[in-house]
Amino acid sequence: MIRKKKGPQMRISLIVLLLISILLVVTNPTRDDFYAWADKKARNESVSQLEGALARIIKTPMLRIATVRNDYVLFSIFTVKIDENKDVYIGILKQFIRIKSTLNLIE
Repeated sequence: MIRKKKGPQMRISLIVLLLISILLVVTNPTRDDFYAWADKKARNESVSQLEGALARIIKTPMLRIATVRNDYVLFSIFTVKIDENKDVYIGILKQFIRIKSTLNLIE
């Protein structure tokens, strides 16, 4: 019975997997990253500078109180819950994607 060598191919696969894992760990967003992203979104959606300033004054403290981060090392889940409504975002590679929304707090 002849046995094929899988050593080099297996090593390359493990190295690639390790590099991807390291990239995900290093770019896992923090709560401050989430707040900065939300603040930027609020400014971009504002019609005027005054509206943007008001949105930041109201939304930023509310976000800090209502946001819970679940850190899964490679990515994080951010849940913004106010009363019975909540928005859920996945944070990965310093990017945020809304996966569930009943608040529509951050468009």
